[in-house]
Amino acid sequence: MSDAARNLSSRSSLGSLDVAFEQGIQRLAHLVVCHWLMLANLLSFLVVALSLLAPYLMSLGATLPARVLYFGYRFLCHQMPSRSYFIFGHQAALCQRDLAIFSSILLAGLLFSLVRNRVKPLNWRIYLLLVIPIALDGFSQLLGWRESNWQLRTLVGALFGLANVGLVYPFIERGMREARASLTQGIWRR
Repeated sequence: MSDAARNLSSRSSLGSLDVAFEQGIQRLAHLVVCHWLMLANLLSFLVVALSLLAPYLMSLGATLPARVLYFGYRFLCHQMPSRSYFIFGHQAALCQRDLAIFSSILLAGLLFSLVRNRVKPLNWRIYLLLVIPIALDGFSQLLGWRESNWQLRTLVGALFGLANVGLVYPFIERGMREARASLTQGIWRR
């Protein structure tokens, strides 16, 4: 085979790799556009479930996988024992406020799946009313003005998670609906 034939052959194989890569990206985009809510709910579920799995693993004596989970959650949460729930005799990997945030995001996401085509985004004034409590609780505690308790941290965390889903998910749904329409019209295809 001549050098020119080899170069032509390698270019055409690279071209087919480019096409395969592009098709893979399009399939991934289609998956995200069509199933974004399921993916968001799955992610929320994993964040909550794995944070509760860590103390369970510790109670079983499986310290290495539990420590890996605790380490991973350090990027999300301060993990202060005084501000955390203890389950199975061990600290959860998320603090009370963060566990409430992610749990309420999961619950609100599941509820949103039932009404996704009929719900409008939360009014920004109501959103502010729902998120101001977490700011007041968090900053007043951070500045040392007062110490919060588990009930308040849980309540304000849950309100914050619900408010964010109420505001953001309807906008995401609208954008994904438009993207699905583009997909069905073949705009993403060559």
